[in-house]
Amino acid sequence: MREYFTGRHPGRGIRIHEEMAAGGLAGFVQVAATNPMEIVKLRMQLAGEGAGAGAVRPSASETIRALGLRGLYRGTAATWLRDVPFSFIFFPLFANLKALLGGEDIGMGGLFAAGAASGSLAAGCVTPCDVLKTRLQVVGGAEKYGSRLLPAAAQILREEGAGAFAKGLLPRMLVQAPLFGLTLLSYEVRRSGGG
Repeated sequence: MREYFTGRHPGRGIRIHEEMAAGGLAGFVQVAATNPMEIVKLRMQLAGEGAGAGAVRPSASETIRALGLRGLYRGTAATWLRDVPFSFIFFPLFANLKALLGGEDIGMGGLFAAGAASGSLAAGCVTPCDVLKTRLQVVGGAEKYGSRLLPAAAQILREEGAGAFAKGLLPRMLVQAPLFGLTLLSYEVRRSGGG
């Protein structure tokens, strides 16, 4: 999408609303592939919680079979609510930090720094959405919160206060920084023919 928008107006460069549209579309499409993986990961991480030391934990295939196709996409709207704004922020921020730090002559350290800063800041901004998504996708989430975003958010706010939406903020930012620093470094080095 960035290439499409850049090619539409040669010499002008891509505008911020086009960067955001390209990033948002990337986030939207990516959820179709990652939501099932995310929900299986959450279910497996929390399997047997409170069941005691000898509890049998289900395998990934058992978890998928139990959820079914519809269950694999539970919380998709909440995942879009997290990932589309993340991409609105992340991709334009990375492109602009990359330009600020040297553009095409940025170097590997600058690429890593731009990716890490962009990933960390975008992750921090959407942590409230991540909290909501996780609450809806864990075992018992649908029973406790229902399946609608606003009533679920209101219930979390009422029961736990606004601070609940910042739970995991710092760890999430710390995980996303090296993840996106390395991802964008690898992509940019390969794209430029350096690896």
